[in-house]
Amino acid sequence: MKARIPAGMFLVSAASLMYEISLARLLAIELWHHYAFLIISCALLGYGAAGAFRLTWTGRIPLFLPVLSFSLLLIPLFLLSSQLPFDPALMSLDPWHGGWLLLSFLLLAVPFFLAGLTLNLLLEQY
Repeated sequence: MKARIPAGMFLVSAASLMYEISLARLLAIELWHHYAFLIISCALLGYGAAGAFRLTWTGRIPLFLPVLSFSLLLIPLFLLSSQLPFDPALMSLDPWHGGWLLLSFLLLAVPFFLAGLTLNLLLEQY
């Protein structure tokens, strides 16, 4: 069992890193290239929130739950965030666009939260 944990950590980390790079590339095309670099901070937000959540939540979390959620929510959350009516050109004219940007990046941070929670649980078992 202990030999499988590093392999699982590698696979979750690799999937998360590939998702982060893909998001940066897609957002550089979909939005302006300035917003693509926010993905790095979005990933760090997700990992940090997972660590804070695990620190405060002392209950038992089954390992399959964040792994399954991470794998199932990657693409739907990106598609949902790309459907939000955010236009960078209108950000200075309409204050609601800041809220759409915040909601979009919170949706994109959820898979990183789940990946961070998975890595946290794997490190606890190791």
